[in-house]
Amino acid sequence: MERTETTIFVDWQNLLSDLKAIQETDERLKESNFNFNNPE
Repeated sequence: MERTETTIFVDWQNLLSDLKAIQETDERLKESNFNFNNPE
């Protein structure tokens, strides 16, 4: 069996802005204790 390695490059700046946009537009994420910047 052949092993295939895949490297995924992530543009963290774009990802973060996408997450913020989702947080602002998704009604399920409007809870006051939900914050991508604070994992606690």
